[in-house]
Amino acid sequence: MSTSYRPAKTILAGRLFDGCLREFGIDEHVKADESFSGCRCLTDGLYFVWVNIVENNVSTFNSYGANDPTRIFEAVANVFQTEIFSEHQPQYWGFGTDHEWEAALEAMAIEDENRRREGLRKFLRGEPHELKLGTNELVQAEIAKLLILRDPEILLEQNEGWLEAEIRNIYSQNRSAFDDVPF
Repeated sequence: MSTSYRPAKTILAGRLFDGCLREFGIDEHVKADESFSGCRCLTDGLYFVWVNIVENNVSTFNSYGANDPTRIFEAVANVFQTEIFSEHQPQYWGFGTDHEWEAALEAMAIEDENRRREGLRKFLRGEPHELKLGTNELVQAEIAKLLILRDPEILLEQNEGWLEAEIRNIYSQNRSAFDDVPF
């Protein structure tokens, strides 16, 4: 398991690795097979943090497993006068509060659901669609097609909720049966 972190302010990668963290016991750890200009490692001698670099700026920090990056992040925050946010905080994603983040996630879920429904409608009408071969969405669209062959009236708008529930029911009960189906 990993956790991604992002600084609130821009940090120049060259500055991060110029030795400015040594007074806090933090230095670069070079791993021959894993370190490169876009991904370098900071360590306090016990724990470590991978630093992802994009265009000479720190993009994200990544901590893996039971690793505790607290001491490293405290030193970085102190030297660069910035906060560091984990992917579990709204600020990591550019939101000021949990409420803003939750509202954005809800809007994205609604948009995704609308996109999925429109793709299904296009598929069922035989129109060009964006459903991809080998995806769950296409398998579910094929289930819908079979249900409609049995009863064309389920295409009526008032039956949309029933159709979606029936698709989910059939798909979840028979998921393994669809693993080798070529659609």
